Amino acid sequence: MTVTPEYFRNIFGGSFDGSDDELSKLLELSVISADNYCAGNITRNFDRCSARQQELIKKAVCYQTEWIISNGGIDCLDDSGIASAALGGFSYSAAANSSSGSASNTIKLCQTAYTLLLNAGMIYRGTVVV
Repeated sequence: MTVTPEYFRNIFGGSFDGSDDELSKLLELSVISADNYCAGNITRNFDRCSARQQELIKKAVCYQTEWIISNGGIDCLDDSGIASAALGGFSYSAAANSSSGSASNTIKLCQTAYTLLLNAGMIYRGTVVV
């Protein structure tokens, strides 16, 4: 399954100021993120999906890419959370072993991408589509 920079920019209407090579890497990370939630069904079964499912999957990848871009790039996928922050007299520091609240060993997926994958019937529910 491939979403190209041309698809992202021209068909989906996404914007990215970097090069096509950088965008290709972000799109690839988005496919990995989405495929993680679908138990590998995207990369394994994309060609077997209906045209509607394929379009929903491509849109999910594009929305995930926009989410990565708008949240600071690849670093937003790191599950380290906020270690410390200060504003005026207020400060916050996380404990050394604290978790940011998401499940361990999962890649973050934006809600729009998740919803599109759910509508495409691709979200893993304990069985693998063959």
